[in-house]
Amino acid sequence: KLTFMGQEFAHFSEWDEKKQLDWMLLDYDSHRMMQEFSKKLNALYLASSPLWQVDYSWEGFSWLISDDSTNSVIALTRTNDKGEIIAVVCNFTPVDRPDYRIGFPFAGKLKLIFNSDAAGFGGRDRPVKKSVKIEKVPSNGSERSFVLDLPGLTTLYYSFTREKSNFEKQLARTKRKNVVTAKKGMKNGDKQD
Repeated sequence: KLTFMGQEFAHFSEWDEKKQLDWMLLDYDSHRMMQEFSKKLNALYLASSPLWQVDYSWEGFSWLISDDSTNSVIALTRTNDKGEIIAVVCNFTPVDRPDYRIGFPFAGKLKLIFNSDAAGFGGRDRPVKKSVKIEKVPSNGSERSFVLDLPGLTTLYYSFTREKSNFEKQLARTKRKNVVTAKKGMKNGDKQD
């Protein structure tokens, strides 16, 4: 939302309405990789409604970490109108942060959907967790948390899948059992209403 003309491929000079952008910069790998980064980030944005729905209300945004100035790390969630969540974690320093714990309000799993450190974007492609389970370990004012190895100068986006409650799990088991029982009854010639 904050990109100005030419920034999508790392234009050097300030934009000038009297001349065209320096398109010849795309002959250089670093500028092509920046353009690819911008393209993929825009595609992620369009495909991920938690990033743009409920922009008008605090229900669509939540800080996970907003006060870690020592490590220059922030973490937040964005939520759409269906309750789907994307977690975003940013490390603004060149220093890697191994075993960095982040509080999270719900039980479930996180799945990596975007890594700004990818080699195709000019990053170093350092290893990051593709899938993360939320643990029942308190942190940052939440009863639950997860741990990441945060590469320096990297932003990670994770989609969240909520863990079903014991009631929801039992209900699903009961439904499956009822379906199996009904199918057996139909095979045996029982009449169904």
